[in-house]
Amino acid sequence: MVTVITAIPYAFAAYSGPEAKQQKPGKNTKSKQLPIKSSHPKPSSKEGARTKSTKLKTKPKPDDQFTLLGKWHASYPSMKMDAVYEIQKAHNHLQGYLVAYIDQQGNRYPERLPVLTIQSFNNQQGKALYQMKYEGKQYKVRCTLTLKNAQTLELNYAYEGYPLKETWKRINK
Repeated sequence: MVTVITAIPYAFAAYSGPEAKQQKPGKNTKSKQLPIKSSHPKPSSKEGARTKSTKLKTKPKPDDQFTLLGKWHASYPSMKMDAVYEIQKAHNHLQGYLVAYIDQQGNRYPERLPVLTIQSFNNQQGKALYQMKYEGKQYKVRCTLTLKNAQTLELNYAYEGYPLKETWKRINK
């Protein structure tokens, strides 16, 4: 085991020495997509007009970024602590804050510390800067976001050369 920080921002700086498991990077497997030609003939102008008029009108999709808004919970077993985060809309991006941390006895300590600046988010993937403070030093690391489902957000980043992953679960009120 290699002792590294699990990148708990600011509030967890007092607790040091968590163990993190090193993850093996997966193989980069990209599949090539070939264009598909339709064997169906194009509709005549009369059929095309009829098709256009019978299409259902769909509601516009909500902005993908807004699916991240709200409160999230993360557990850090190696530190024996939990954290509550909130993602809010900022001027032209989304910002994540550490709003509370919870110790092993269930005591809740309120905070208001910026930890995540979401730079882009499209569909279920995104990029962000993850901010943390460890042993008095401020760090900003690149982070990728993956929305696994409506209730689970996964953050992947590297600290001191070690790949780390956090899983945040949505808090439903």
